[in-house]
Formats: sequence, structure tokens, C-alpha cells
Amino acid sequence: MVSIRKYKNNDLHQSAVLISKTFRAFNHKDNPQAVSEEYAAAYDPAVNLKAIRKRFDQTSAFFVAEDKGRIIGVLRAVENRIVNLFVDGRFHRKGIGKKLIRRYESDCRKQGYRNIVLRSQLYAVGFYEACGYKKTTGIRNKFGLKIQPMKKHLTAGRSG
Repeated sequence: MVSIRKYKNNDLHQSAVLISKTFRAFNHKDNPQAVSEEYAAAYDPAVNLKAIRKRFDQTSAFFVAEDKGRIIGVLRAVENRIVNLFVDGRFHRKGIGKKLIRRYESDCRKQGYRNIVLRSQLYAVGFYEACGYKKTTGIRNKFGLKIQPMKKHLTAGRSG
């Protein structure tokens, strides 16, 4: 049974490895190899543990999806902006990403945010659209990565 809970400090290693491995598996095709590798390495705890810890500590919202003690999904955000959303590829299309999104959206509503914004990797645009997010501009380049800015207006009481 998958549960969604707040991130704890001892989740750092599993969360970072999940982000790095999942990015390498699914997002590298849309970006130059060197840039993709740089992004994935930035979340490799064997390479960047101190920097990852600092980045994670600066996160205002951080949720993990856990299955039998193993982290299989993460959503990290700063205020009303999703920074990372990754689900282990073996668990894609099982509703885990949507559960993470719903939990975060619920927290945003409680905090009074009216919108959530994000920069989607091209691979994930369809997922975000299925969750109610809309493209706000065309594809942009952010640090060499192709991203699609997106936004969702939150309505009171909806879990999205």
C-alpha cells in the first residue's frame, strides 16, 4: 500500500537517488546529453551529498510516496512552485504522481495560494495536463534543459 507523507531527513539518500535515476531514464532524450548528465549528477548523493542536503533543506514543501519502506516518488516545492516531481518508472501510471500532486495542492489551498506554477520537462507535460495544469508559454531553455512552463489555478475545495 502506497502512502504519501512528509519528507524526513533520513529520506535524503533514497529521494536523491530516485530523482537522479528517474531523470536519467526518462528525461535525457529531450536535452543535450552533457546537460542531462549534469542535472542527474546534481542529485547523485555519491557526488553531491552536501549540496543536495542544502537544496532539500531549503524546500518549503516536500512529500514522498512510500511503498513497503521504499521511496518510490517525491514532490519537492518552494512556496507555490513545484521544483521536482519524480516517480520510479516501475510505478508510472499507477496514480502515485497524482496522489503527490493532490497532497501538495491541498497544502497550497490551506496556505492561501491561488495558483501553482512549475517548469515541466517535456516528458511530463501530458501528465501535468491530465492533472489540470496549462501551458503558459512555449518551450523555454533553463540552464540548457528544455522546459515547458505551466500553471494551475486552484479553486477552493477541489482536490484537482
